[in-house]
Amino acid sequence: MGGSALALDNILSAMFCFVDRWTPALSRNHSRDLLRFLLCRLYDQSRGHLLHAQVTLAQGTLARKLRLSRTWTQVLVSRLQEGGWIEYAAPILDTGMRGSCSFRVGRSLKRLLVMLLKSRKRKKPAKSAANSHWQFSPTNVEKRLQQILKREEEPPKPEVLDRIPTLRLWLKRGGEG
Repeated sequence: MGGSALALDNILSAMFCFVDRWTPALSRNHSRDLLRFLLCRLYDQSRGHLLHAQVTLAQGTLARKLRLSRTWTQVLVSRLQEGGWIEYAAPILDTGMRGSCSFRVGRSLKRLLVMLLKSRKRKKPAKSAANSHWQFSPTNVEKRLQQILKREEEPPKPEVLDRIPTLRLWLKRGGEG
């Protein structure tokens, strides 16, 4: 997903919210499930750019995927088209039966997509002229650690070497080699 493509979960969440508001008749039946399935297929087919997406499916396939009867699927597709959520066309074959349906995004869904696309465009914060790298003074713990490290790198004092003659010999050997 890149550029102007919206995330599928954002589209589905907004769709579930606005189906209830804009078309209350669709909120208590399987039409939302059908619309969700079609949206997923359209999104997949168009790789995220739904405004011009089109997918061809048989109503029998839709019915089987949603575990509904084909006639009930036809009723739901008609309701979705009446509500403006999808547009579909099913050619009538020579046998008198309908062929596979071509589904596209309807005007209500386009309205929703445009709303989502516009909501994403926010003003970008201006970059400040000041240095973006903050330099904080070290904490007391950091100061203490720095002092310890500094003392560890200093050679031992002569008083300590007088008390520990083996350390003096060891340091001499290490310095020669």
